[in-house]
Formats: sequence, structure tokens, C-alpha cells
Amino acid sequence: MTKKRVGKDVESIRRLNVAVTLLSGGIRPTNVEAVTRLPKVTLSELWREMYGRPAKGQTPTFAYTFMRSMDMNKGCSLFATLYKNIAGNVTGDTTSLEDVEIFIRSYERYLNMAGSGAVLSMEQAYYVWRDLRKGFIQLRPCNRCGAAYLYSAHYEATGYVRQCQYCITLGRVRRRVMRIPKKDPHVAMFSPKKSEDVSQ
Repeated sequence: MTKKRVGKDVESIRRLNVAVTLLSGGIRPTNVEAVTRLPKVTLSELWREMYGRPAKGQTPTFAYTFMRSMDMNKGCSLFATLYKNIAGNVTGDTTSLEDVEIFIRSYERYLNMAGSGAVLSMEQAYYVWRDLRKGFIQLRPCNRCGAAYLYSAHYEATGYVRQCQYCITLGRVRRRVMRIPKKDPHVAMFSPKKSEDVSQ
């Protein structure tokens, strides 16, 4: 067996392992085909073996379509920050196998950091990763608190994807604290009993 043949076999096994990881995370065969370049027939068969049914159902067109809550946006921003820290330059239309492996490592790191508070599935993280690379969403540093948050200027994006989610949270906490009435330490907790009239 030649070195060239061995290299191709190792590459095929590597692509298959990546595909199995993505499929087991709920990423559809069509998307897995796009990033691994494996035959869709093979990927669909693997999906059916894993889930006992073909891949059906509507998938989100863009990541900002499911970024409609504070917790989800924070989860997406955390994942995007972890990915950028590992990958560096996150833009590009072409995707290499190494890029996909970095995506998987980033998502695993997100799960470790978020723990029980993890709200982002691997499928959702895939769309964040894809849209971040294509420039549909951007990771911006906040001018006020300095935190990195995901931003989209698309007209369908919610207000949560147009401003820093961490500043929104801090603002809510401040308003909540200001509404709590402060106790006056000089006010007695109990009213004193009236003294009985002993002159009678």
C-alpha cells in the first residue's frame, strides 16, 4: 500500500469521524455534507441508523431567527467568543476539515463552561458558526462594558441582537434594586405596648 493511498484512507476516516460527531449532535445530513464533502446518501443512512427515521423538519435560515431570548443570545455570544479565541480569523466562505474540528472543540468547550446552564444545542451552534464565518452576524466588543456580543443589522433580527445583552442584564438588575424599598434603621420594628394607668 502506497503512502498516498494510506493518506487518503486516513483522511476518509477523519472525515467520517467528524461526520458522526456532527450527526450525533443533531446537525442535518445536508449541512454535514457541505462541510465534510461526504456523499449525502452515506450521511442519510448514518442519520437513519442513529435516530431510526429520516431527517425531516424545518431548519433555521439564519442564526438570528432563534436568538430571541436573553439566555440564548448570551449562550451564542459565549460560543462565538470561544470559537474566535481558538480559530482567530473567523471569516471565509470555504470550510476546511480543520475548521470543522475547531467548531467541534469550541462547542465542547462551551458545554464545559456553561455546565447545567447550557442552552445552545450543537445544531444551533452550527448556524452561529456558519453565519459568523459568512459575516451574517458579527462579534462586537461593547463600548460600555467591554464584553463581546453577537450583532446583526438584519431587519428581522430582534433588539437583543442589536445591543449588548450583558448591559441589558445589568440595567435590569439596577432597576430592580432601585425598586426595593430601603428599611430605615431608626424605625422601630415593633410598636411599644401602652403602659397601664396605675393611678386608678
